Amino acid sequence: MTITYTGQAALTAPQKKKFEEKLAKVGKLLDKRGERSAHVILTTERHLHHAEITVNYFDRPLVGVGSNSDPLQA
Repeated sequence: MTITYTGQAALTAPQKKKFEEKLAKVGKLLDKRGERSAHVILTTERHLHHAEITVNYFDRPLVGVGSNSDPLQA
């Protein structure tokens, strides 16, 4: 799974590695019919981190949105 990051907030190298390992589990389910790509948008508002992940699957967008004080759990 190809992952593209955008947004203001940046993940550190260990956080990015752990995040990619978690997305690899989703990638195993979705990559059976070809390579998929995920678009990750990370933003910060005060002390709250927002994360939005968009994956196109069968020409339909799958979107996950979360927010938390910890950027990895968002």
